[in-house]
Amino acid sequence: MSTILFWLAVFVLAIVLFSMVPGLDLLMKPLLKMLFDGLVLLLGGMTSWGIWFLKRVLRAHGTLVSHLLLSAEQIDPAYALDQKSKKA
Repeated sequence: MSTILFWLAVFVLAIVLFSMVPGLDLLMKPLLKMLFDGLVLLLGGMTSWGIWFLKRVLRAHGTLVSHLLLSAEQIDPAYALDQKSKKA
């Protein structure tokens, strides 16, 4: 993880330094615009996937808790019918 952060810091520092050079400013502005547009697109998609994942985790835990607290007859009506048919 520290290697990723290091290279991210190097990349940001390089962008800042290249933006200060007068001739490269015309090159850096479109590149920065494309970079941040792509970042916004990526993070927008990741946000919706994150919300979906959070909903799935919460629903799964809710189902687990209900299965741990309720009896089999309350969860599955077919279980009671199956038990009655086995007694008969």
